Amino acid sequence: MAFTLFGFFILTMISSCKTNEAQSIVDASIAYHGSAALRSGKMEFVFREKSYTSTRSGGEFIYTRTFEDSTGLVEDVYTNTSFSRKINGQVIPIIDEQKLKFSNSINSVIYFASLPEGLNDKAVVKKYIGQDTIENKVYHCVEISFTQEGGGQDHDDVFYYWFDAEDKSLDYFAYLYHTDGGGIRFRKAINTRKIGEIYIQDYINYKPANDIEKSVELNQILDLYKASKLEVLSEIITEEFRFVK
Repeated sequence: MAFTLFGFFILTMISSCKTNEAQSIVDASIAYHGSAALRSGKMEFVFREKSYTSTRSGGEFIYTRTFEDSTGLVEDVYTNTSFSRKINGQVIPIIDEQKLKFSNSINSVIYFASLPEGLNDKAVVKKYIGQDTIENKVYHCVEISFTQEGGGQDHDDVFYYWFDAEDKSLDYFAYLYHTDGGGIRFRKAINTRKIGEIYIQDYINYKPANDIEKSVELNQILDLYKASKLEVLSEIITEEFRFVK
């Protein structure tokens, strides 16, 4: 019995150390990128010919997306408590399924544009995985998962983030997702530039080849990248970025 309790104590201590180390790395990365500033003020940018804004204050947020399609000018507004859509200035009725789909789409774009801000959200669970070497540089790998409460519809997604061991910049990440049939993606940061006090970056978005995609585990994706066995799926380009405090 005493041995069992001692073993449990050791496992608890190891888990706590991994959590603390992961937290320290994430905090340092947020400081390096200057992305803590995004917790208040207004962020604006264009992604794939759609204009996005993110306004945050005291835990409250207002996200907007504006674009033109065959119906005219579409304006979406997503907040902590609601979603609405206007077409040519007129509010239109939206069924709950569409509200969820549109809200998740907006949230996803703003989440990735804001990284590493967001990695300290209340629903986030951090775990230090260890060190990896990528393109002759040493990186710390941190796993990010989410609690069901507060984690949203995609709470069962899992991410691996790779932070430069020296300056803690976020240079790579991968994630396992379950919507639309699920899959794994790997992203490499490119075009890193500092706008005001915030580092903004674009990404090359990779996927496993079709013949192996369903069998690949998240912890295998980095080795596939190193072996040049991933395919370029798309580029994630953030344009016309502005931030106003």
